[in-house]
Amino acid sequence: MSEKDGGPAFPSDGKWGNNVPEMGMSLRDYFAIRAPEDDIASISGNTVKECGAYLGVENYVFEKHYLALVAKARYQWADAMLKERAK
Repeated sequence: MSEKDGGPAFPSDGKWGNNVPEMGMSLRDYFAIRAPEDDIASISGNTVKECGAYLGVENYVFEKHYLALVAKARYQWADAMLKERAK
């Protein structure tokens, strides 16, 4: 984990179970998971043309590109949250 990913979201010191410290997911991952659906649509676009431009693909196909689109938008949202948090 690093400052770039915000560090651990739910670190454990190992006292609650297997006595092995665990870092858990990064704060960036947590923010990405929590990104509101409306914001994802606003970031990535609402039309086939907008979605394709956002991903940099000429022929956007929902079945082929949708998961990459959502992942990219969620992490873009998470990075904005981390940037604001660092201020």
